[in-house]
Amino acid sequence: MASRTFIWIDCDPGHDDALALILCGHSPHLHLLGVSTTHGNQRIELTTLNALSVLHAAGLGHVPVVRGAARPLLRMPKACPEVHGESGLDGATLPPPTASALPGVAAVVMYERLAAHALETGTPATLVATGALTNVALMLSLFGEDARRVIAEVVIMGGATGRGNTGPLSEFNIQIDPEAAALVFASGLRLTMIPLDVTHTALATPEVLACVAAGGTQVSERGAYPESEVPSTAGGAAASPAAAAMTSAATPFRRALIGLLTFFAETYRTQFEMPHPPLHDPCAVFYITHRHLFTTRLCRVEVETASSWAAGACLVDLHGVLPPSLPRDRRSEWDSGEPNVNVALKMDVRAFWAAMLSAIETADAVSPMNSGARTEAEQGHE
Repeated sequence: MASRTFIWIDCDPGHDDALALILCGHSPHLHLLGVSTTHGNQRIELTTLNALSVLHAAGLGHVPVVRGAARPLLRMPKACPEVHGESGLDGATLPPPTASALPGVAAVVMYERLAAHALETGTPATLVATGALTNVALMLSLFGEDARRVIAEVVIMGGATGRGNTGPLSEFNIQIDPEAAALVFASGLRLTMIPLDVTHTALATPEVLACVAAGGTQVSERGAYPESEVPSTAGGAAASPAAAAMTSAATPFRRALIGLLTFFAETYRTQFEMPHPPLHDPCAVFYITHRHLFTTRLCRVEVETASSWAAGACLVDLHGVLPPSLPRDRRSEWDSGEPNVNVALKMDVRAFWAAMLSAIETADAVSPMNSGARTEAEQGHE
């Protein structure tokens, strides 16, 4: 256990969050301390239920979950049913969880558990944030310097260096609570941002779907880095690889994952004209274990909060053109005005899929969804 990195994940499941939870819990390099949920892909009741359900289905029902913020710091809540469906995890029916969420306020529970871990081990944990940064901002606001002492780093899936996805320049996680993001980015914590520029390369291609369905961890160069494709407007053309994967799915657990990815693929095709869906959130988890496979740059990053057109846009100073220090009246108590975020620019996509598919393989071996299938197989060998 000493060789593992201890992490806490704050998320809003969500299809890609579901895969991030599997990678968190089944990476040999990580130990998952707990999960907090936030508003985002769906309302908080659903994202919390989804987190509990995914953990149970993946054989991780022992991992504690705490329900987090139901709305942004200052704005009205905004969900994303057009991408994730009315449940937040449309496309498959997961078994009901056997555990319940912990009582308490997420920001307090997160701090108390991270502080207890730091006291016991002498080492702060890494916080992975794959949704709105509301819980993280609240924890920093409540506990200040104490919170900073129990967090080694915050790895954020969010933002973009250029175009956004749910806004012209804004990525969804930052857009739905830009004030929280601005507070976290100005906190003085060690921050790494995994933006759309990177996550849009982690595409669930037909070859990836085939591996998810039937097993295997090695994706070819063509499967990992597909050439530019023009998306078809005919539903049948987009559905055929997924249909083949569903037919070949070896277990109920793998069949559920294919169902989730098939739904996700269809919404990305219709909403964003992308032929393959990107798995955003697991990229942030992969960074923690494989930093050497990422190209990064330390940059000044500011979050836009005033503009009605571009709220949540991350202004990433990739080439160091901003002055070294901001006016004092625009700084937080921690803000130095210097480069503040390690921004990922590129990752090894084949290695990402190898890690993700390996975690799925481990989860599949322990999933309670497969217990009936195992019993039938065992009886067949008698």
